Amino acid sequence: AGMVFSKEAKAVMSVFDGPRETEPVLAPAQAGDVDWMAALPEAQNLFPDARIRMVIWPRGKQSHARVRLKQASEWLPNGRTYVSVDPASSSLTGIEDALTAPRSEQLYNSFYPLHSGQLGQGIAGRFYDGFVALTGLGLFLLGAVGCYAFLTKPLRFRMRRRYGLAPHSPPS
Repeated sequence: AGMVFSKEAKAVMSVFDGPRETEPVLAPAQAGDVDWMAALPEAQNLFPDARIRMVIWPRGKQSHARVRLKQASEWLPNGRTYVSVDPASSSLTGIEDALTAPRSEQLYNSFYPLHSGQLGQGIAGRFYDGFVALTGLGLFLLGAVGCYAFLTKPLRFRMRRRYGLAPHSPPS
């Protein structure tokens, strides 16, 4: 539900944040072609332990290009760390570090890997895999017991009628 109603979920989770500073607004970008051979190493130098996962082209004439990175301790398969690039100068103009984001944003970012079961290969990933397996087994057992109760109830009523017992009296 939190993934579908993202605005509402973020509003509810904002209670976990303290006083929030205003986020810096990026100046409109200048039109141009990004020199990725210069921009990508510069983005990698900002986060040496991160892996570059995506390059997002500018969406309009005054929008920035973005580089998406995944840091080692992020849960999301593609990460949530972004570096903005000005297309005209190919210089970095902004950083969104997922590990220093407000608590509510970090909590919201954990929804997708929990939903998809992609927590990684570490101890947390194996623990979560075991938890998901036990939950699935519990749901299977709940359904099996429900089917058993449903299918055996008519049999009990037929037996009571056959032997002339009252509908709700215990057998003698």
